[in-house]
Amino acid sequence: LSFSDKQYFSLLPGKGTLKSEHKSKKVKGVSALKTAVLFGANASGKSNLIKAIDFGKKLVLKGTKIDTKIDFQKFRLDSNLKDKNSRIEYEIQHSGKNYAYGFVFNNNEITEEWLYEIGIKSDIKIFERNKDSKEVFDLDYLLKNNKKTEEKQFIKFIAKGTPNNQLFLNEIRTRKVKENVSKIDDILNVIDWFQNSLKIIFPDDKY
Repeated sequence: LSFSDKQYFSLLPGKGTLKSEHKSKKVKGVSALKTAVLFGANASGKSNLIKAIDFGKKLVLKGTKIDTKIDFQKFRLDSNLKDKNSRIEYEIQHSGKNYAYGFVFNNNEITEEWLYEIGIKSDIKIFERNKDSKEVFDLDYLLKNNKKTEEKQFIKFIAKGTPNNQLFLNEIRTRKVKENVSKIDDILNVIDWFQNSLKIIFPDDKY
């Protein structure tokens, strides 16, 4: 849409003095602002930022139909960018943890996808996907936490069967993984955030 360069919309408190009621309780040393305001001139991209956030939510929860293109509009004001991939990442707090979830994509496929639990000193890789790697999915953390052979096999089966145009999170949500794998709480937490915590309110919505 409007964005050719990486942009950040941050809800992290600044170093100035804030009242405690203006930010959330700390989760592993990190608090977030309860409210922030985005402002700017007409046609400066405010609505398109919200559309981008909403696009990621829909891709996680609704996915893409098999053998169809990922429906989004690229940045069209620079011909040099027409073949470049797009990237969206969410850093969130949910269920007492901090997460970073994101993906890189184009109209045809998801080229990268990742989920990390963000820690104070180091991060934990829940899973990572990279189509250019010898092993497309790095599932070591999930396989280590699920001891039963059939659970490990089911996780690998879902990853291997994830279509190129589909997010792994969407496959986890729609393929009854919860019923067959015992320890995928971090993935379920992030899906729950998209489904029940992230509310997209457009100017013409009734709320």
